[in-house]
Amino acid sequence: MEQQRNWLQATVERNEDHTLQIKWENNIEEVRIYWSTSPEHIEETGELLATVNGESSYTIENLSSTERPYFRLVGSNGQAVTAAERRLPLQGAFNFRDMGGYETTEGRKVKWGKLYRSEELAGLTEWDIDYLQKSGLKLIG
Repeated sequence: MEQQRNWLQATVERNEDHTLQIKWENNIEEVRIYWSTSPEHIEETGELLATVNGESSYTIENLSSTERPYFRLVGSNGQAVTAAERRLPLQGAFNFRDMGGYETTEGRKVKWGKLYRSEELAGLTEWDIDYLQKSGLKLIG
């Protein structure tokens, strides 16, 4: 689990046109947005996507149709957070969710891409299974 006290709050949601909207609390002057297909060390190994001034959201085209994008937002006030789509865009499981980003009772955060929950998995398509494997999912129990 990630332990950090100065978290920026952010969400990532897929729009009907398949763009991704990243939203954050609006009391930060400047936010740098990095992205990667791995939730680890995004600032160091990922790519700077945008620097946003005076806004509280940023909309982008889906960066990868076959791999899951993760984002690292770094505010000018020193706060930072990793964020991703909570609900994965699968074709055969409509409520497959990543539990990453939630704060624990100890004040830490669950790492993204490590713990998922879902309903019916029998409907997963070959594309869904490939997408999940590329996301690093190892075991479905």
